[in-house]
Amino acid sequence: MNQIQTELHVVHEPVHSEVGRGSSRAAHTLCSMPDPAPRERRPTARFVAPKRVHRNKETLHEPTYRSLTVAALLAAWVVSKTGHQSRARKQAASRFMAPKRVHGSELAFAARRVCVCLTALVVLVLAAFGAAPSAFNVRDYGAAGDGTTDDTAAFQRALDAAAKDGGGQVFAPRGNYFFAGHLNVPASVSLRGVWESVPAHNGMRDAGLPKPTDDGTTFLVTEGAGSEKGAPFITLNHNSTLKGVVLYYPKQKTDAVPEAYPWAIAMRGKNPAVLAVELLNPYNGINTTGSERHLIRDVHGQPLRRGIFVDQIYDIGRIENVHFNPWWSVKRQLLDWQMNNGVAFAFGRTDWQYVLNTFCFGYSVGYQFIKTKAGVCNGNFLGIGADDCHTAVVIEESAPFGLLITNGEFVSFHGP
Repeated sequence: MNQIQTELHVVHEPVHSEVGRGSSRAAHTLCSMPDPAPRERRPTARFVAPKRVHRNKETLHEPTYRSLTVAALLAAWVVSKTGHQSRARKQAASRFMAPKRVHGSELAFAARRVCVCLTALVVLVLAAFGAAPSAFNVRDYGAAGDGTTDDTAAFQRALDAAAKDGGGQVFAPRGNYFFAGHLNVPASVSLRGVWESVPAHNGMRDAGLPKPTDDGTTFLVTEGAGSEKGAPFITLNHNSTLKGVVLYYPKQKTDAVPEAYPWAIAMRGKNPAVLAVELLNPYNGINTTGSERHLIRDVHGQPLRRGIFVDQIYDIGRIENVHFNPWWSVKRQLLDWQMNNGVAFAFGRTDWQYVLNTFCFGYSVGYQFIKTKAGVCNGNFLGIGADDCHTAVVIEESAPFGLLITNGEFVSFHGP
């Protein structure tokens, strides 16, 4: 199943292969070889990429830039060597001197070297432009990112355009994007910000540290205040991904009983993924109901009422490296409410759920296993922790196959 999961998510996370790194080193070595004869200054040919990929540098993937750089270095080396050999022959002819006889093995080696370089050049160019997914910048569809303009419609236009194109990445560059509505990420579409690793913004609690609107890609969520029953802010579908953004609810008060909101993220369909996302202060975090083979990885923050809820999963889902800690607020009234009402992780029906390296602090229940209409849970829980929760683990019911909890760390200062 791990192999299947990796293959299905390769479009969402470009792989940096050893071949690419090896080619870069080889290109650097070849291009740094000394040239015995001075070379003329020649005009550099300009290669123009297709308009949609070239028009905004931020929309290209880092592997694409790397591939193009290596390709350019290889091309420059081949051209320089060819030009040098041509000039050497001309100089020999002008001096009425016969060119130095070269042994056949040396010629064969040189020919092989040129063939290898040309082959690598073709492969890298094809990889750069053929394998890179389409990228759509939300700015091109009207998003302002100024923290006040409603960017809901602009984002949805970009997402729908990517879906119409057969899938791709919708990129939100640095900015504070205000949302008065909600978003639907279509199948095979990724919505991503600038963060490659989940950030931390605990400046609301600790003076001098970053606040959620100081940097990166931040989504300011405002729809649905006062009720849990509205539409989720972001809905993911088959093979869709949310990556590299901060979800922040600016109207939530740090020193009061929190106001209810619908789920921040709803995962639906098969193989949706949430990667490197900071759930800074949502009332409800992630609802995975019905999302078989979901992947939640590198998610941090302070969900107030519920962190992650898992149910109706009939094929293995995975939750990895999730850390819920009160970085947003430790004000007494809010934190007391959270410790009396909050549940960090809740599991209903899920078949062979895998949970790895997770942690929560300051909840009523850290890990809760319940029976829903769909059934109960069984799975593998490795390296899970709960600190200062009223109750670290509550198992109301589980499947006959049981729950395997290994290397768990549970601390309670105020519980039973």
